[in-house]
Amino acid sequence: MSRKPAPDRPVAPSHPTALDRPVAPSRKPVSDCPVTLSHPTALDRPIKAVFFDVGQTLLAPGIPEEEVFIKAAALTGATLGCDDVTRNLRQAYELYEELYAGDDSFWADEERSTAIWLTVYAHLARLSGVPDQAEAIARIVHETYFHAGAWKLFDDVLPTLDALKARGVRMGLISNWDSSLEPIIMDLGLGHYFATIIASTVVRMHKPQRQIFDLALERIGCAASEAIHVGDHLQADVGGARQAGLTPVLIDRDHLHRPTIVAGGAGAAERAAVDGVTATGQITADEAGAIGQGDCGVTAAERVAADEAPPVRQVTADEAGVSAFLAARAGAANQVTCDDQLIVIHDLRDVLDIL
Repeated sequence: MSRKPAPDRPVAPSHPTALDRPVAPSRKPVSDCPVTLSHPTALDRPIKAVFFDVGQTLLAPGIPEEEVFIKAAALTGATLGCDDVTRNLRQAYELYEELYAGDDSFWADEERSTAIWLTVYAHLARLSGVPDQAEAIARIVHETYFHAGAWKLFDDVLPTLDALKARGVRMGLISNWDSSLEPIIMDLGLGHYFATIIASTVVRMHKPQRQIFDLALERIGCAASEAIHVGDHLQADVGGARQAGLTPVLIDRDHLHRPTIVAGGAGAAERAAVDGVTATGQITADEAGAIGQGDCGVTAAERVAADEAPPVRQVTADEAGVSAFLAARAGAANQVTCDDQLIVIHDLRDVLDIL
């Protein structure tokens, strides 16, 4: 379930959801994806534009889904505990993936996107033991993610955007997200970085359709061969960018694949410059609508730690603590495979090394 999905935030039928990069129910071991591209320069042609996915590429949910559901339930007069929600998360995002696999075109329609998320959220509420309040809880949960206060930036985002802007590289967003995307980006103070912000439900196109990438290229004024697209989803981001002629870059924050770009270039210098800085955009309970971290601040990384192989490098709680449930809103099961032509990075600042 990947979105704001972006992704790729849910509630009124007029406001669909969004997260455009979905996460699998459990993290897989690091793959043996071949590494053939050299460091620090992976491309032999000038790049004029960089497009980004949003969910799990630039933004992560800033509130554990357990906290969101507990607060929503309380507002309806029901009571939920952390365990009630946590033990049913997998079934909830399995339903999302089933719906996504059946027809992903809902990402191009605001009402259908909203309906999907309300269905998933209500399903989780019923599984968690509050069937009578399920519909009301679903609407509150959906609405929660319409606001910038429910999101945070990964640590590597601002250093990367600042460096690209300093180089004169044009930037844009291409996300399977609803109409709340642009307001969220603006409220987070990121609007000045991007020449175009494309939310799938607004333009009624969705990744991996070629048309949404063509629209982005037209708006930013460059050829596909002069642009790269950075995203976390193999099908929506990598597959979509490839068929549109852009160079895809997979941002693999869960370290499922071996990286192409290694430390040592401009990206490494940017990392050193901000070493030890806490995550940008960390939200407070007040900013998130009084939904605090409480005792339910269990990260996705902690939930799957027992099932995964040791990562290539240890990630921080902020980097890996993206809600598996909300992150999955950005897409569905990856169907494009990792190959020796795919550029894989674990830190967004490594984009600087391939331009």
